[in-house]
Amino acid sequence: MRVVVVPIALISCILAATGCKSGITDRNLVYVTAQETQNLTRSGDATAIVVVDPRVPWRYRDGHIPGAISMPMAALSQDAWKLDEDQVIIVYGNTWNDDLSLAMSKALIKMAFPGVRTLRGGIDAWERAGFPITSGNEPG
Repeated sequence: MRVVVVPIALISCILAATGCKSGITDRNLVYVTAQETQNLTRSGDATAIVVVDPRVPWRYRDGHIPGAISMPMAALSQDAWKLDEDQVIIVYGNTWNDDLSLAMSKALIKMAFPGVRTLRGGIDAWERAGFPITSGNEPG
């Protein structure tokens, strides 16, 4: 267990340090609630919204927001092309102030994606609001 925890903590520290040097801080983040996320994903133009799960693939398989795509933080530099610049991108992690979701949101902002939002409270808030969770490898 320690072998897994140490690298994750190390990655979080590195991401936090590089985020500060880039000029992107928590003040650049725009938060949405679970209800706002639900409203956006159910709106008429669902192609303009993408929900991104930056957690490790097994967490995504265990349970994710319906329609969310799995894009682990470690793969962002090679997978960012999959995101459309015109989309609202909602990033979520496990819980409140999740380091991974904050780092992913900041990285996307730094990459000049204009519509980045962070789900306040993560998947925990989504579940507490009574919204469904799905499992498996496929989005939705």
